[in-house]
Amino acid sequence: MGRFGIISAIFIFFVLFIRLLVEELQKGGFDFKKNLEKIVHYLIIAVTVVVVSIPEGLPLAVTLTLA
Repeated sequence: MGRFGIISAIFIFFVLFIRLLVEELQKGGFDFKKNLEKIVHYLIIAVTVVVVSIPEGLPLAVTLTLA
């Protein structure tokens, strides 16, 4: 169960990052500093997927949700 969550989180992060990269390159260029907030947000989504997919991570998921 935990392995599936980690693989899913990595897949989700790369799909979101590649989508952002393609969108920005179509606009004319990729500025890392400008998109750093989005990349961090994608990383938070990936970590949340891992935390929720592992049964021991349920208390941490509740804490993240309420924070």
